[in-house]
Amino acid sequence: MSPQVIESNNIEKNLKIRCEVRCRIPTADKGEFYVHLYTNNLNNKKHLAIVAGSHIYSRSLNEIRENDTDEKRMIRGATIKPNVKLPLKSIEKDIINNKNGNQFINKIEKNEINQEIPLVRIHSECFTSETIFSSRCDCAEQLERSMRKIQEYGNGVVIYLKQEGRNIGLLNKMMAYNLQDNGYDTVEANIKLNQPVDGRNYTIAARILEDLQIDTVRLLTNNPDKIEQLTSLGVNIVERIPMIPSIFENINKHRNCNHVHYLSSDSTSNCSEDDMNTIIEPEIVSEEHGKLTELEKYLQTKVESMNHDIPLPEYLMHNNTKGI
Repeated sequence: MSPQVIESNNIEKNLKIRCEVRCRIPTADKGEFYVHLYTNNLNNKKHLAIVAGSHIYSRSLNEIRENDTDEKRMIRGATIKPNVKLPLKSIEKDIINNKNGNQFINKIEKNEINQEIPLVRIHSECFTSETIFSSRCDCAEQLERSMRKIQEYGNGVVIYLKQEGRNIGLLNKMMAYNLQDNGYDTVEANIKLNQPVDGRNYTIAARILEDLQIDTVRLLTNNPDKIEQLTSLGVNIVERIPMIPSIFENINKHRNCNHVHYLSSDSTSNCSEDDMNTIIEPEIVSEEHGKLTELEKYLQTKVESMNHDIPLPEYLMHNNTKGI
């Protein structure tokens, strides 16, 4: 059992979370989401659940609170009518309306909501990538792609955790960047600063899923530690869906067609016409060996030093350049 898993189990014993507000967020090109803001009793950090699918509800948001009124419930985004349809997991559960002193049992037909297992991404914030467009990592791309995938799927959630810099904080992360500019990779820089290589914890994510009445997921991740932590916290992961960086996608598609580096009539015989038209020459991908982009070096380090399950292109597997 990893130290992160032990820490997760210890935190879980005392952790309490509550959804404070839910609102609808339309987007320009990714559809509509329902954003839930969560607080907890251990610190003042606020975490988000970005939900696709109006059938997914928060238990803590919809509970009856002291001096509750219809207006207060409307303002925080809670349901007002006691017979509102709740997720499938809540079938035949009592809904208690303290205001009227009545009990309601809400039953839903199985064909009324999406039956598929929710698609879930647990994402830690990255100010440098998501706000100021840093190319040192692919965090912004992972967030954007996962939101798009989940919206297209129509049933799922991105849990957005306040864990900047693999949970070392923005100050330490920026100092680590200075070390990386002087030859350290992302792992070595954290160690030099007496910080954990990866200090992220997913206990709150598991509790948020529980609050949203989700216990079984299809998980978007490349990180085996995330799977181990969530599984130990009771989340049933039925499928891992990889997040392949866009800079590798065409290369890996071509690798499957047996022509990552050298193009010939034999090596492209199993490719579709679209594949044939999008073949990338190796010198365009990597320029010269030893001259990798900062993002390529970062991804290489995540695979080689942090055991992330990302299919590296062959030119990176044989490149000895120190990562960042």
